[in-house]
Amino acid sequence: MRGRWTSCALLLAGLSACGERPAPHPMGDTNPQSELARTLGTIRTSTANQPKTLKILFYGQSISQPKWTDIAVAHLRATYPNTRFIVRNLAIGGFESTKLERTVERDIDEVYPDLIVFHAYGDHRAYERVIKAMRTRTAAEIIVQSDHVTVPVEPICRGGLHLTLRAPPGCKGFLWYRQNSWEEFFSGTAVPGIAWRYHLAVDPRRWGWNAYLKRHDLAIADLLADPPHPNDRGWALMARLFDAWFDKLVRDWTPHPQTLVWEQALPPGNSATLEVTGNRIELIASAPLDGKVAVLVDGKPPRDLDGCWQTGRTDMLPNVPYWPAIRRVTMSAAAHQPGRWTAILHDLSPDQTKFTFRLYGPNGADGQGDGMKDFVSPSGQVRIDARDWSIPAAMALKQQGVPEGYRIGWDRRFVCGDEPSTPLAPGRIEARHVIATGLANGPHRITLRLTPDARAAIGAVRTYRPPLAD
Repeated sequence: MRGRWTSCALLLAGLSACGERPAPHPMGDTNPQSELARTLGTIRTSTANQPKTLKILFYGQSISQPKWTDIAVAHLRATYPNTRFIVRNLAIGGFESTKLERTVERDIDEVYPDLIVFHAYGDHRAYERVIKAMRTRTAAEIIVQSDHVTVPVEPICRGGLHLTLRAPPGCKGFLWYRQNSWEEFFSGTAVPGIAWRYHLAVDPRRWGWNAYLKRHDLAIADLLADPPHPNDRGWALMARLFDAWFDKLVRDWTPHPQTLVWEQALPPGNSATLEVTGNRIELIASAPLDGKVAVLVDGKPPRDLDGCWQTGRTDMLPNVPYWPAIRRVTMSAAAHQPGRWTAILHDLSPDQTKFTFRLYGPNGADGQGDGMKDFVSPSGQVRIDARDWSIPAAMALKQQGVPEGYRIGWDRRFVCGDEPSTPLAPGRIEARHVIATGLANGPHRITLRLTPDARAAIGAVRTYRPPLAD
């Protein structure tokens, strides 16, 4: 009998153990020094004589707006004067993860940053798909940010089966328990888990914010304006917490290997054939190179490469000026013609959930569609999914719509060639000349013919290798 009870106890303990897992650390199980190896190395090895550039994209929704990112960037530039920070903020207020999933590919293709700082609310599965797109389409290192505090912080729930009738701290349920607060689940379990799977650095903003509240004996509402948005003091704290965390990473930097970006010198002479692996190739030079470089990528000139043609964001809405009117416009990969496209809206219903539109491109009219149905233009060059129109949601939010005949435009443009130069020092610049982008993430053969002055200006060939396959 004693053996039977012992076996039962072991079985019950095993059942409990199978349902439990260790509570994740709020900062995740990743090493920021490793996950940000190139970013931190760029900053620490920049000198007055040899400054380096770092391209940063802030992305997400309204919590990633410039009210705190501008403060943080000003700090970075003042603290690390030998690094040239090229910064874009393409955050879209009110776009939770399910909507950002529709915009992220276009936005990151346009910027192709070295570092992405990301925060968003919403479905954690869509959030992970956004991260996967970033890891598939760019070689950027990524910082994901935990939520600031808008509800009381609670212990991380050790989710799963617990043989107890009382819910463990931070948990809800009966026998099978889960996190009580969505905010705590998202910042304490979901985001660290995604960070571990995709090798991301986790900014522990939530725990720094909570410590600040306790240290200064503040209520949660004391740092908020219209929740979840902070007030001025809260925005300043958000920047200060990020800067303090990031500064410590820079101070503690030790070299770590990274495989995302590779540089090689050109061989002697004014022509070269290179074998590279990645989805983007740049020439890093001390002078602009447009008109001085002839390139073939796998036997094709850049103008014949699909990735060298990109689609701009659509115009923003007048009633919600931070929303693109269409979240995603899919252009045919073979659309190798620059120009302006315009959709003109007609027959808008009072709630603007129904409307028709006519489409015009560089060569004239290209069909008409119904806003409630997926659309492919007669030429096959344009696809718009019904779910991507922001018109109905904007009307519901603001109770004010767009007028009859409203025009929504976007551009198709060739993006390979010189990017805007970055000043390094008086009389010195860094020029990035994009040979190709949007390639399949694999091996490619590059053939170059250079003018003598272009050859003298080029310091390196840089290849970007996203960590995930297409």
